[in-house]
Amino acid sequence: MRIFSNYTIILAAICSTIIHFFAVALVDTFTLIPKRLTLRSDIFMVDLIPSEKVVVTPEKEVQKKEKTEINKASKKEVKKEVEKVKSVAVTKRTKAKKEKQKIDDEQKRLAAIKKIEKRVAGRGAVVTPSQMEHYFGMVRERVKGFWVIPDTVAEEEGMEAVVVVTIDKNGLVLTSRFERVSGNPYFDQSAMRAITKASPFPPPPGKVPLEFGLVFQPH
Repeated sequence: MRIFSNYTIILAAICSTIIHFFAVALVDTFTLIPKRLTLRSDIFMVDLIPSEKVVVTPEKEVQKKEKTEINKASKKEVKKEVEKVKSVAVTKRTKAKKEKQKIDDEQKRLAAIKKIEKRVAGRGAVVTPSQMEHYFGMVRERVKGFWVIPDTVAEEEGMEAVVVVTIDKNGLVLTSRFERVSGNPYFDQSAMRAITKASPFPPPPGKVPLEFGLVFQPH
């Protein structure tokens, strides 16, 4: 009975080993067979890309920025208006200065004419204001005929030179000097050169020496 049992055990062990061998081989065979994959229609492929950084500005910061921009714009407008007012004020002052200068020159001219009339009258000659005006007109036209304005200063504004001229009874220039210079040496030289070339002038009324001023302006 024991021998039979041993054979039985041995036989069972051999059968178990054979079954195990076939089972392992079968599993390996199924592993080598490629599996078929099916893509589900309810699955979507999505590419992941980095999103842009969104900066959320607090409402107070936005209001502060808008207020700053408004203040800057207001300051610019105020500055512009101030500069405009200053420019108008400077223009008015310049115009008033020129008008005052014209009045002063006219007063000087009239005073010079009266002085000449007295001097001529003291020498027994009779000269009327209209005669003096006519004579000075001839002097101006003669000087203008010889005056060549330099091209570099022809377009400048506010330039002026005053030359005092003394002539004898025959109209010959005795002296000439600047009472006021323009500040531009080329302009001043052109004025003095014109007087030199214009000499002699027509004989003055009453045949008496005269001293008068000539105003040179580019316009």
